[in-house]
Amino acid sequence: MGLSYRILIVDDVPLLRTLAKNYFNRSEYQLTTAGSVAEALRMATAIRPHLIIMSAELLNQNGLVGCRQIKNHPALFTTPVILVANNESETLEQCWQAGCDAVLPRPLNRREMVALAQKLLVLGDRGTPRIEYKILVRYGTDDQLEWHDYAINVGNGGLFLATKNRLPVGTVLYLELLIPGVANATRCRGQVTWVNSAEKNLRPDLPTGVGIEFTELDSAVRKELQRFVLDAARKLPIASRRTSDPDGGE
Repeated sequence: MGLSYRILIVDDVPLLRTLAKNYFNRSEYQLTTAGSVAEALRMATAIRPHLIIMSAELLNQNGLVGCRQIKNHPALFTTPVILVANNESETLEQCWQAGCDAVLPRPLNRREMVALAQKLLVLGDRGTPRIEYKILVRYGTDDQLEWHDYAINVGNGGLFLATKNRLPVGTVLYLELLIPGVANATRCRGQVTWVNSAEKNLRPDLPTGVGIEFTELDSAVRKELQRFVLDAARKLPIASRRTSDPDGGE
């Protein structure tokens, strides 16, 4: 079987799924569809897609909630997510705050959707970033920022922090990130959503540490993070994209 990108389309009405199938009808794309957040999580865990395109307005469960769940899932948090939403400023900002990698406003434009998907597939086509793309993070449970360690996976919605500090799920942290190419340190808050430890090794390919969801991140910082992540991903070696082996290079 030839190489192809796995794309998961999530919507509870046929329109987005039909449009996406028409837009991505070349052999290099393998599309799978889901009609709910719960189904999307099951499918994503099974097939490990390179990209997820999800409607922000789902009847049974909000797509924003679904995006957060994906971005806080130990096996899926590096998967790029595009949210499709109504073209209203408040709604679009809520999408960004949910941690997605991009937002597509309705009505959909074929050229824009395909171009954006191709741009983000570079993220889903790479494995865990190499050591040279680590970001220094100063952090603490208050604004004194008593510790420092390195984030080795960073996105719009959060980061994975390699640390031996015991930080239970739910811990609120003050963060200061030194993003390459940005003159000043970036400060925000986050919350621990999962823990990778010797006792509970959820991701054997990652060191001991914690997954952190950003809870406060302004639009300017988000853009800088997106720029850094995309630039870093383009420099990484391409991982396996075998359609017959979802775990081959994820």
